[in-house]
Order: sequence, then C-alpha cells, then structure tokens
Amino acid sequence: MKKTRTARSVYNAAWSLAYQMVHIASQLVMQTALVRTMGIAYTGLSGLFAEVIGVLSLAEMGVGPAIVYCLYAPLATGDEEAVARLMGLYRRAYRAVGFAVLFGGILLAPWIDRIVTRTDFSAEYIRAVFLLFVVRAAGSYFFAYKASLLCADQKNHVVLRVMMCFRALATVLCVAALLLTRRYTLFLLLQAVMSLAENIAVARCADRAYPFLRDRAHPAMAGDRARVRRGVRDLFIGRISAGITTSTDQILISLLVSTVQSGVYSSYALILNAVRTVFARISGALAGSIGNLSATADAQKMDETLRRLEFLYGSCAICCSLGLYGVLTPFIGMWIGVRGVLEERTLAVLVFNEFLMIAREPLWSMAMACGLFRVDKIVSVLGSAVNLLVSVLLGRRWGMAGIFLGTSCTLVIQIALKVMLLDRVRLHMGSRRMLRPWAKRCALMLLGMTALHMAYARMPAEGQPMQLILRGATAELTGLGLIVLGYGRTSEFSAAVRLLRTALEGRA
Repeated sequence: MKKTRTARSVYNAAWSLAYQMVHIASQLVMQTALVRTMGIAYTGLSGLFAEVIGVLSLAEMGVGPAIVYCLYAPLATGDEEAVARLMGLYRRAYRAVGFAVLFGGILLAPWIDRIVTRTDFSAEYIRAVFLLFVVRAAGSYFFAYKASLLCADQKNHVVLRVMMCFRALATVLCVAALLLTRRYTLFLLLQAVMSLAENIAVARCADRAYPFLRDRAHPAMAGDRARVRRGVRDLFIGRISAGITTSTDQILISLLVSTVQSGVYSSYALILNAVRTVFARISGALAGSIGNLSATADAQKMDETLRRLEFLYGSCAICCSLGLYGVLTPFIGMWIGVRGVLEERTLAVLVFNEFLMIAREPLWSMAMACGLFRVDKIVSVLGSAVNLLVSVLLGRRWGMAGIFLGTSCTLVIQIALKVMLLDRVRLHMGSRRMLRPWAKRCALMLLGMTALHMAYARMPAEGQPMQLILRGATAELTGLGLIVLGYGRTSEFSAAVRLLRTALEGRA
C-alpha cells in the first residue's frame, strides 16, 4: 500500500536522524585523530579550505534547487517524460558546474597561501592540500545530482542508507591512514575517493528506481530550459548571499585573527554544524512533502503546517542551543584541551546564531517549496551586505565575536524579510502575526542565556566532567521551563503534546 505524505515524512526523518548520528560520530572520530596526530593548525587549514570551496561552489548558481522545484509537479502527477527531460538538463548543468569548480580552483591555487596566516606550512604544501579539496568538490558534481531526484520523490531513505555505509567505511580508512602514516595528503585523498564512490553508488540506486532515465534519450524542451533559467536567475543572488553568510567566517578569522584560531573555531563548528545538520536533514526529509503540499493545498493549510513546524523547530532550537551554551566549554576542554576553548562572548554569539539557523528551517523550506526565490533577491543582497560590513568592522575590533555578530545581523534581517515576503506572496495571513512568534522565540532564547550565565557564575568550580553534567542539566531544565512558560497555553503546544502522547502510546 502506498504510504501517505505524513508517513513518508516520518520514515525519511527517522533515516535522516540515523544517518546524522553516524555522521556526527564519524566527524568526531576523524577530528580527534587529526588533532592528536597532526595538530590543531591542520584543523584550521581544513576548515578554511572547506569554506573557500563553499565560495567556489557558487558556480552551481542555484541550478539544483531550481530543477528540484520544477520536479515536484511531474513527480506528483507521474509524468515520467517530464522528469527524464529535467534530469537530462540537470546532468548537463552539473557537469558544467563540476568543470567550473575544478578550473576555478586551479586558477586560485597559486594565491591560496596568502589567506593562510601565522602558520609554518610552506606555500607549495598549502597549494597541494587545496587542490585535493578542489578535486573532491568538483568530482561530486558529476554524479551527486541523481540523489536530488530520490529526495524530491520522498525517497531520501535510499540515499541515506548508501551514505551511512560509505561514511562508516571512509572513517575507518581515513583514521587508519592518519594513525599509520601521519600523512594529511593521504587522508584527504582517501576522503576524495570515498566521496566519489558514494556518489556513484547513489547514482546507480537512482537508475534502478527510475529505469526510464537510461532507457531513452530525453532532450530538454525549450519550456523546460526557460523555467530552469528563470529559477537560476532568481536563485543566483540568494546562493551568493548564502555563500557569504555561511562560507566566509573562517576566511575572515584566518585573515583578521589567525589560521590557528580558525582551527580553534573548527572544533566548535564541527559540533554546531552537526547539531544543525540534524535539523537540516529532517527538513530535507520533509522537503518532498512540503513541495507536494505547496502544489496541492490552500494557504490556510500551509499556514497551519508552517506554524506547527516553527513551534517544534523553535522549541528544539531553544533547548539544543541552551544545552550547547552549557556544555561546549567543558566538553572542548576535555576533548581538545584548554588551548581550544573560546571566550565566553564568542560562544554566546555562536550559540545564538545556532538557535536562529535551526529555528529558521521550516520557513526556508516553505519559502523554497513556494518558489519564493523569485521575489526575495533584495533579502539576499541586503543580508550579504550587512554580513560583510558588520563582520569586517566588528572583527577588527572584537575579533571572532565581532565576525560572528555579522552573521547574527544577517540572519535576523533575512528571517524578518522572508516572513513578510512569504505572507505577501502566498499565505496572506498578516506579517505582524507571523513575526510575533519570532520575537517571542528570540526573547526566550536571550532570557535563557542570561539566566544560565548568572547561574554558571555561582556554580562551584568542579572538575570538567562534573561541570559538563551540571551545566547541561541546568541548561535543559531552563530551556524546557521557558517553553512551558512561553507556550504552555497555545494550540501548537497542545498539538505537540498530543503527538508525543500518541507516539508513546504507539510504542507501548
């Protein structure tokens, strides 16, 4: 029997969580092996080049999201011919992107050592390492596009099963290479090979699931190309904005502070990104269902869905971010050592940004499903300008905390403007009504951080394991208390309680 949209969403979300647990464990193991065998400067180099590759990947220009958006309707109606035409266009576009990233990286390589500051690496070594990052990133574009079709058709679990197997195998091979040879370049080469093998395996799964993709030639029609061009044109500025917001922090840290400090931040970024990616994976699992909802439901049903998702994500964002605020300092101290701990104000800004990035997931998913990228170019341009201006100005004065404040300003502006645009274009429920819950969530988060800062100042100076337990427990109790206090009488809270009760009864 065919699964309902909700059942598929839950099934895919469960697989997303399982994969993310494997991914987090893998990242922690590889980061630990890298720090212990090579030193913290190498983690700074890894984080820096990952962000440079993120900027190079802007060559993708939004082709992927534009074509995925076009896929929702033919997948919903079972139009295999239209799907095949779009995927053929997708294949040609992503091959061009792969070559663009490769050549862009080769052109940039002779100058890449100039952004690596205050380290002992030679220029030749820095360039060689960077080229390995480039090859890995470029290679992924030649096969990874087929995973998008499975995700758009609410079959994320197929992709995730393959990724879990390859992630576990890559971890074993890469860590063994580090421990046995202490050669960072071999570590990177193995990562590139495993990434390519993973993408080929996912592509073969897609070929088996959709045999019509390889049975016949499906040239793209003029209408398909025109729709995708419009989507790319509308998405391109947004992609630039996202790249500036998410892929410049470590570059600025390396330039304004030092590459070693970029390595210190990399340990925090690994954990923060892992937590954030859990929610992004869930959003990815829901994307196909939200796209189907956008194509079939009215504005009232979409507004109700968005409000419930925003409550769930916002509540989880408060609890997770406050928990991170409590445990990150003692955890990093035990894991990396006191030399790897950030100052309090930098941690506070990082955690608030984490809260915003998790809480915004339903809004971003709904906006993408509704095709909002066609009208939100000004949001992207304004956010990018604010991010760079504030990050550079405050970064020179306050260091890392100032750089991350630029990201905070960007996120607040983009969330507010995107709420208003979504309401104007599709929901028509009143932007003030939609913004009030955001103001409330932010106020609760800031109140929780302030309360925890005061509570931690009065805690006895125990050992790091005991600090981890006490601070974590205090943070989670504070988060849960704030949610009950702020939302206990709302319909969204009641709906969440009913959902939890039903899930528990089902297990019983």
